[in-house]
Amino acid sequence: MISDSVAMPRFRTFLVTTFAVVALLLAMAGVYGVMAYPVSQRTGELGLRMTLGCAPGGVVRLVPARALAMAGAGLVAGVGLSFAGGRCDDSALRCAARRLRWLHGCGPGDRRASRIDPAVALRGK
Repeated sequence: MISDSVAMPRFRTFLVTTFAVVALLLAMAGVYGVMAYPVSQRTGELGLRMTLGCAPGGVVRLVPARALAMAGAGLVAGVGLSFAGGRCDDSALRCAARRLRWLHGCGPGDRRASRIDPAVALRGK
């Protein structure tokens, strides 16, 4: 009876875990491809650097430095686009909130929690 009661949650957990592993593998393959292509394009440059006396460690550091620069650019673009998308979605959220009489005047960019006076919160008012 206990086994039957947890069968569906167990199956859902297995399904979500499987999809998460597949997503992780696809992400890893994507990151490998994104990093392998520029390295293959720069093979001549990297060989020339080593010929001119650059230490192997210096050449190896060029690849992670490029990866961090690309990740930083992606992070900045992603955060900016998420805020822009949130602003575009804000009008739909406000329209739905007016219909339901919930969240009137509250949007995704609101930061009410940061404006709370700690003394007032501790007093319970």
